[in-house]
Amino acid sequence: MDRLPLGKPWEPLGSPPAQVTKLLRIDWEGVYVATAVDQVYKCCWERSELPEFPSYPPSHFPCDASQVSPAPPGRIIDELEVTFCGPDYSVSSALVLLEDGSVWKWSYTGNPLSAIGILLTYSLGGIAVGFLLGGSIALWSWRRRRKKWGQPPQNPEAAAPGH
Repeated sequence: MDRLPLGKPWEPLGSPPAQVTKLLRIDWEGVYVATAVDQVYKCCWERSELPEFPSYPPSHFPCDASQVSPAPPGRIIDELEVTFCGPDYSVSSALVLLEDGSVWKWSYTGNPLSAIGILLTYSLGGIAVGFLLGGSIALWSWRRRRKKWGQPPQNPEAAAPGH
């Protein structure tokens, strides 16, 4: 169940006007890369300055973003991953620079409330199936007894051989 809901597939972000040489940062503001001409670009794709501080605040909560990213769509030159956990969610993001110069992003957002919803759905489904099964057995048993009670009583002396 820790693999539900599924993460998105890899998403192509394309390439900035200059050749990407390094992945710098993933945060709430965007994706930052460095190019061969010592410029920083922010997706999708404008010149930018790298912010002094990341906009992801540090995680102060236990983090279980256990979703595994699918295989990237090409040969990786550089890779960057970040995970952030808040009180009621987790976010995992991965960024890859491929051999062809393209940048791809993958992300997964986990919400423990969705896990509770899944558990609740399965539990209520199990209860419903239990009631249906129990009701079917009770109905079958009741019809069988009614049929048996509807027969005339047998006289034990008439049923015994030798009389």
